[in-house]
Amino acid sequence: MTETTGVPPAFNVPALARQGHSVRLLSHSLAHQQLSHAYLFKGPVPLGLELALALTRAIFCSQQGCGECHVCKAVNNELYPDLYVIRGEGEGQNPTLKLGQIHKLVGQVSLPPVQSSHQIFILVAAENMNKEGSNALLKTLEEPASNSIIILLTPLLERVLPTIRSRTQILPLTAPMPDTQFLLNQSPTPEKFWSWEQLETIQTPALLPQLIEQLESLNPAELNLQLQIFQRGCWTKIQSFIVEKRSGIGLKRAYAYLKLFETGLEQLRANVNPRLISTTLAHQFLTLRRSR
Repeated sequence: MTETTGVPPAFNVPALARQGHSVRLLSHSLAHQQLSHAYLFKGPVPLGLELALALTRAIFCSQQGCGECHVCKAVNNELYPDLYVIRGEGEGQNPTLKLGQIHKLVGQVSLPPVQSSHQIFILVAAENMNKEGSNALLKTLEEPASNSIIILLTPLLERVLPTIRSRTQILPLTAPMPDTQFLLNQSPTPEKFWSWEQLETIQTPALLPQLIEQLESLNPAELNLQLQIFQRGCWTKIQSFIVEKRSGIGLKRAYAYLKLFETGLEQLRANVNPRLISTTLAHQFLTLRRSR
């Protein structure tokens, strides 16, 4: 990421190269001392954690995140005394953020920082909070401490309580996209998948059944891969348009295409019926193609 005027050094790391909107917003808030008491970073958890630690370095380091001092190194190793990274406990791919962990956070929020102006709490995979934990956290978000910042990380916004979402500042993260050939190499049968160019041929209702048939012929793992291929192909096609911002209407449509595939991928992760995803996505895609 090229260093930008007004952007603290903490954010000038390669992993955050595509997070321009979020970085600008956080940089502005830092410069004007208007940081929110709670954020929700929506996107891949490793990317959200990278941004959360960058924000922490920018706040705690006297040089706004130089990356070399003992403070930055302690933050990177999650050893700084005013930083609390909270991960789920238990076995399996989705360990639960338990009530006891949230109660410990709530108790710590009421205490003063040890070495810095703030305490920062990072909840990893916040969608794994149970109902009791969510309700306990909600009370703290409703009555925030002025010297504490709570950051929730999740790729699944819909699984976080709406009342919690409404009390946080939500920052969507742009996931790094592998190229199409890399994606195709993940499958033993790459010939099964459509390219973005094939998808673009679907321009009339008469052609819609072809798209639905293609999507419904894939198992959930293959459908996941197909949507990523479409997403990558779409990005390659329109990224210059997005950067140049040629028109407000065109820019809105460009983002709508990307959002369409992102929503389908989120629904797959949430175990929504793949046939429903396929049908809905196909109809929404055609609607976008025919809009002017």
